[in-house]
Amino acid sequence: MESILIGDLNWCNKDFKTLKFCNGDNIPQAKTTVDWIEASKQHSPCLFIIDDTYYYNHFVLNDRRGIAPEGYSIPNKTQWIDLINFLDSQFGPGNNIPGRYLSSKKGDTNIGFNIKWDGRIGDHNNITYNYKKDHNEIVLYKDKQAFFWAQNKNLSKDFACAFWIDKKSKITDIDNSYPLGCGNLIRLIKN
Repeated sequence: MESILIGDLNWCNKDFKTLKFCNGDNIPQAKTTVDWIEASKQHSPCLFIIDDTYYYNHFVLNDRRGIAPEGYSIPNKTQWIDLINFLDSQFGPGNNIPGRYLSSKKGDTNIGFNIKWDGRIGDHNNITYNYKKDHNEIVLYKDKQAFFWAQNKNLSKDFACAFWIDKKSKITDIDNSYPLGCGNLIRLIKN
């Protein structure tokens, strides 16, 4: 996996995609929206692949089998904050980081983080069974925002931490209120 140095950390420059836990077991995969909803309700690890985007619920991250390959880890909240602070120091303070600095388009301002604006999938509380016919409809904020999980060791019962960036408003944030059953992307750092 290619990585780039941003601040003091080597960040992988593409979203992490795996079908297996570190021990070789398959990550349960939703084939339908109903599968995703049921995994969310059951607090079960689940992966949903839509248009070659891998959305993982947070139960995958917390599974004892792990998913990060040896030599890599899922960034925690502090590491995401360090990324935001570094970008603020380079491109201007105050949560106003232009998406173009992180996007996949080539240019002098691209630092190589290569964000695809793939949105996220909601959990069972904000997806209705009305969406079961077209799974593309369950992707929220497609082409507008990107959401990445942060590793949480001391997890609350219902919520986890995620980093998000908005393409248009140029706002970034780290938030502790994402339901564990949401489907977000995963970005790794090289240890």
